Amino acid sequence: VHLTNRKAFEEVMRARMNGQKVYAETCPQYLLLDDSVYDLPDFEGGKYIIAPPLRKKEDQEALWEALADNSIQTISTDHCSFTLKQKAAGKEDFTGRRCPHGHRKQRTDPGDESAACFRNGHP
Repeated sequence: VHLTNRKAFEEVMRARMNGQKVYAETCPQYLLLDDSVYDLPDFEGGKYIIAPPLRKKEDQEALWEALADNSIQTISTDHCSFTLKQKAAGKEDFTGRRCPHGHRKQRTDPGDESAACFRNGHP
């Protein structure tokens, strides 16, 4: 499961404190993008509809902190690409019933090819 927010990370830490061996994973999109992109005009935010959805900036910061202290062990991705035309089918219904939840793959999209680069270069 992709770790996307502080609350989920706190559950991982709670399980560890209770003696469970838990490995945590997140994805590049949750480290580099936040839910503010959904407010972009003209359905521009539609290209960022993913599952689980992008979270708040504060959640993103919590994930970076967890990476810095090795509480999150893995960064991975499982992109399921859709075109903007496919996503436009859900322009009036963002819920996923009509709009596919994959990330639109584009040159600026943080995928596996960029994961190692930004991981080592983040402040």
